[in-house]
Amino acid sequence: PEDFVLTDNGVRQQIDSVESTALPIDLTLVVDLSGNPRRPWLARVDPAKVAASVEKEVQEVTKILRPADRVRLLAIDRYVQQVWSLQPAAAQSPIRRVDFDGLGSVYDTLAAALLQPVEPARRHVVIARTKGTDTVSAIDARALRAIAERSDALLQLVVMESALGSDSALSAFQSNLIGLAEPTNRSWLPHHRRLVAPIAPYQVLSDGMAVRSAVETAGGGWHQAAGFTEATLTGIFRETFEYFRLGYLLPYT
Repeated sequence: PEDFVLTDNGVRQQIDSVESTALPIDLTLVVDLSGNPRRPWLARVDPAKVAASVEKEVQEVTKILRPADRVRLLAIDRYVQQVWSLQPAAAQSPIRRVDFDGLGSVYDTLAAALLQPVEPARRHVVIARTKGTDTVSAIDARALRAIAERSDALLQLVVMESALGSDSALSAFQSNLIGLAEPTNRSWLPHHRRLVAPIAPYQVLSDGMAVRSAVETAGGGWHQAAGFTEATLTGIFRETFEYFRLGYLLPYT
């Protein structure tokens, strides 16, 4: 214990012990299934295919978990969807259906993930992938930043740049799919609050700066594409898992 200096609100604490035992992890995965309000009206995607795609992605992450770890799945769409509550990794339920292609409640869903109470003998990790386009949340980026700064969860936020690029391309070439129709104009479009610009080089905007600052201050990470490689849920969790394995627990009263 004498090798460490630990402070709580600036006051040095007496460390009871140094433990290297790996604590069990409660993992909350957040996937963004919201749609692009500016794209043309196209044939609706098969809901079963969307559910199967999400399930496959989540299974890749849960393979890394240990028997004592638990996992929860949230989905971003027009409201906060809890697909599963916390459950043992080995007891992962099949995903029958998820709502998708609606407006984005990004800030509300991230807040719901961070507000999960953390048990003292466990660690809570939130890994979220999102296009970062919020249209219907009740809270704003500043409120989300305040929650992230005070949460006991470690938040890793992955920006889906390929999805942003796809949305931008569809919006620009709405009616060129058939070559005859004029571009489709919707009667109403919601106000967009964005973490990053929707086109390359995907510059971080003011909302994104606020959230990024809170995430990194709390020990988490903001992940965008590096070169031609886009961050994934599996890759980010693998890094986080290794980080925890190499860490120490410093209990104090």
